[in-house]
Amino acid sequence: MTSFPKCKIVTVADRRFLPAACCVLISMREHLPASAPVSYLLAGVDIGNDDLEKANRFLLQQHMQPCVQSFSSDELLDDRFYVNDRVTKAGYLRLVLDSIVSAEFDRVLYLDADTRVLAPLEPLLLADLERHPFAAAHDTFQYHHGKIDEVRKRLGMPATAEYFNSGVMLFDWKLTLKTGFLADVRNYAASHPDKCIFHDQDALNAVAGGCWKLLDPRWNLNDYYYSMGGKKAAWIKHYTGTKPWTKWRRPIWKTDSVWFEKLLSASPWPEAFEKQTLLQKLVMAKQHFQNTARNHRRAVAYRFWPFLMSAEARRRAEKYLKLNTEMMEEIVNQLISESNGAGSDVRHTIKDDRTPLQ
Repeated sequence: MTSFPKCKIVTVADRRFLPAACCVLISMREHLPASAPVSYLLAGVDIGNDDLEKANRFLLQQHMQPCVQSFSSDELLDDRFYVNDRVTKAGYLRLVLDSIVSAEFDRVLYLDADTRVLAPLEPLLLADLERHPFAAAHDTFQYHHGKIDEVRKRLGMPATAEYFNSGVMLFDWKLTLKTGFLADVRNYAASHPDKCIFHDQDALNAVAGGCWKLLDPRWNLNDYYYSMGGKKAAWIKHYTGTKPWTKWRRPIWKTDSVWFEKLLSASPWPEAFEKQTLLQKLVMAKQHFQNTARNHRRAVAYRFWPFLMSAEARRRAEKYLKLNTEMMEEIVNQLISESNGAGSDVRHTIKDDRTPLQ
């Protein structure tokens, strides 16, 4: 596109994630020029009027236009969708964006409520989607953890099918509406809840069938990458595991937790940022150290005196040697090259015979 497209940026939250979702919007605003033809929507799922007013007032204090609207899950979402304690019906609201976002927009950028924008968004919003309905980044966890074949089989996808993480998605909105893509995804999610272990993300991948544009993985780097020792700076960081505003946050989220604490302490929900006691800090630091040290000891023992190890200890060491930081960086580097039209296709160069550490 030669001119800046008319864009809608959307995030979704139930009451539990509403404070974090407001922070996501603020991080977006910090990385877009005021002149950009962009509007925002925080789609609150089943939130009350009190929280709605608080959220809009907080955004106004942060120099943003109030953009929080409440939607009923009973009215918009199918009861057959697979939900659990971790992902509620609110997680499926992106599947009904065609019901709440008008056709006047050229692009719709969707971000999960547990993300944070850390780089200018113009390159993403201006990305050439090459006539694909949407763009997304590969789910590096599935490739690195050796689960991708299992996922493909469960969803009935081809043996070399791509699998993306749905936490950051950029839609060519008019093409998405024209193809009826989201309606097809809703039908799949409702008809095959047993297959959608990863909820709407599985349904989106199953229906997309590889018809999507690959984004640079730095637009969606998650905590699994950083917990494996990844060093690349994220353009959008995705807290897929423990959240930096909770008391059980990992040491790797130290800088992020400072940012969330500053924002949330000035919000209507200061309690949303959970203070971490010294004991909790020690527990998380010990856990992080034990995981790192244990894996390192396994690798050293396997290299120098494998004959002294039991068969089970050798098996665990072999898993670690395959699931190391260098392998993760190799995957991400290949995905960066692939997203820029160069390098090998990660689906064919990364073998899928790795199994996770126990």
